[in-house]
Amino acid sequence: MTESVTSDMLLNYEDIVRLTGEKSIILIDVRQPHELQETGVLPTSINIPLNNLKTALESLSSEEFQKKYGIPLPDKNAPLVFTCRSGNRSMKALLTALELGFKDAKHYAGGYLDWEKNKGLSEKKEKH
Repeated sequence: MTESVTSDMLLNYEDIVRLTGEKSIILIDVRQPHELQETGVLPTSINIPLNNLKTALESLSSEEFQKKYGIPLPDKNAPLVFTCRSGNRSMKALLTALELGFKDAKHYAGGYLDWEKNKGLSEKKEKH
């Protein structure tokens, strides 16, 4: 299944900053809720833990999805971007989405660790 993943599906920090700023993606963090509480969240992201992702995207009605996650159920052409702590679970989420027929799914390869590292670097640059 990994042969269906292409390099344009792998996003970096600059991509995430640009795309979230443009509000042109649905950013889905697939970490567990307690991880988000411990570390923080990426701006504009919604949390759908990896073990709930397939059911959420495949089996929930539009109303159930909206109620549970606070956004409309994405259609198969929605620009989904998955993130996690370091990129492993978001790659699994990407593969799940592709398997379910989502055509514009991507993942943030570095995850929250990369976000935190780069955000810290950009904040240091702004102070100087």
